[in-house]
Amino acid sequence: MSKTPQEMIEAFKYPPNHHYDLATMTPRGELQARLRAFDKVTPGLLTEGRRFLDVGCNKGFFTLRAAEHFEQVVGIDDKKYQDLWKELSRPNVEWVSELFQMYVPHKERFDKIFFGNVHYKLWMPSNSWDWVAKLATLSSGEVFIEGPVDNTEPLLAKLSIFDHPEFNFEGFMWHMGEHFTLTVKAPHPVIKGRWLMSFQRKLDAFDKKLQWEKVKARIDRKIVATPAGETYQLIDGLICKIRRWGKFSRDGQDLRSLDIARLSPISNGLEFLVYEGDSFVGWAEKPVRLGKYASQLEVFQAVCQHEIFLLRNGFFDVDPAYINFGVNEQGILQCFDKDGVIAFRDCPDHWKRLFFDQVMVRHFPKIVRNTEIMTLLVSAMETSDILKLEHAFSETLEILRR
Repeated sequence: MSKTPQEMIEAFKYPPNHHYDLATMTPRGELQARLRAFDKVTPGLLTEGRRFLDVGCNKGFFTLRAAEHFEQVVGIDDKKYQDLWKELSRPNVEWVSELFQMYVPHKERFDKIFFGNVHYKLWMPSNSWDWVAKLATLSSGEVFIEGPVDNTEPLLAKLSIFDHPEFNFEGFMWHMGEHFTLTVKAPHPVIKGRWLMSFQRKLDAFDKKLQWEKVKARIDRKIVATPAGETYQLIDGLICKIRRWGKFSRDGQDLRSLDIARLSPISNGLEFLVYEGDSFVGWAEKPVRLGKYASQLEVFQAVCQHEIFLLRNGFFDVDPAYINFGVNEQGILQCFDKDGVIAFRDCPDHWKRLFFDQVMVRHFPKIVRNTEIMTLLVSAMETSDILKLEHAFSETLEILRR
């Protein structure tokens, strides 16, 4: 006999603080106390807004509670909950069974994002807080985090991540501070050693939108024109890239790619977005200083660092050939080529092989001629495993450091 949805909820014993009655949406036990604490620290967390993201949604209580008030709600967690989620279906709820780092939304940002005792686990499997950059691209407002902020939290002592020399919550708070302002930090009244924290996303260049008609008045000269679009130098020295081939119309996907690409550790950032009416058509950025890298080895290492960062956030750059070093016989100002960044899940295998042949072999033949590096990268380009590909780039950097 098949189980009822309520029985399926009760069958999951972990976590013990996530029990509720589905019919009445009444929290039980510790979950009830957690909910009261949330309402006290950040009123409106589950009731005020349009788009809500629940990271580590588990058995779905907070996702379903938010669905009663928000237009669109997304819950992300392990695939083991999939059968339960089928029974919890709602018209305005999307259940996603993948790593948060791999998640690429198809629509606009979320004005509320909730992490219930899960943010520290996202340090794995890449041993990095780089996923905070992904968080910054998903948020348009509040991020509420329930969990530990230091290594003294007693319930976490058995976790292996604490054995890693680079794991620390100071790094997490530093990364959050790059993109968010901490507005509330209160001791958790229910779970000893944990905290309730509310962050507000800082406004940045991605929030600055200029109409193409106004940008045209600032053009100094046209640098290049192709069927795909034009690249201009503005009178203030900025580089403006306008795209005409319709690739920026895929329901926000390319905006998401541009958003994460600009945060790459080797990116020259972004100054503002360009629109024609409501349509996104391009962006402006600072020019790259020619001669930034002293050698092809430094450029190759930069490309690897760039790919590692992107892969940790679910993306891949299939054409980073002109990242900060384009050959420029005419002395034209160069810019960071963000066009090739796509969601990894949308990257065909032959594009990865093309990346190796046209970028790695063509531009860095002496480096990839190393048998160990060649074997490592060729094997990685054949995989659909994003962690394996990230590991290959990391191992390549280690080989070069020897």
